[in-house]
Amino acid sequence: MRFPRYLCCVLVALAVLPLACAAQNQQAGAPYDASIEATFLQQCNDANKVPDQRALQVSVCKCALLGVEKAYTQQEFVLIDAALANGTAPPRGMLTIMNACVDQVLGHRKT
Repeated sequence: MRFPRYLCCVLVALAVLPLACAAQNQQAGAPYDASIEATFLQQCNDANKVPDQRALQVSVCKCALLGVEKAYTQQEFVLIDAALANGTAPPRGMLTIMNACVDQVLGHRKT
């Protein structure tokens, strides 16, 4: 089972839009500020309220946060947030991360 493409876009957009924090220069793979992480997880979980699937949803969102942190510096993430606020679609890489997390959590990950 995969999230519909539009749902992934909504999830990513809602997860990053509220994050108007000052960016720090970091390397990809470094954790973001705690406030950014907390907002990402809250918005991700709120954006995808699937009845009877809360535990899976939380796992997908945690996986997505780790994937985004590995792929994008905090500064890049804040720039993506600004672009999304201006109506730009999320980067393809974010959608790839979300789909990979859905596959991993639901056990459809190819090994």
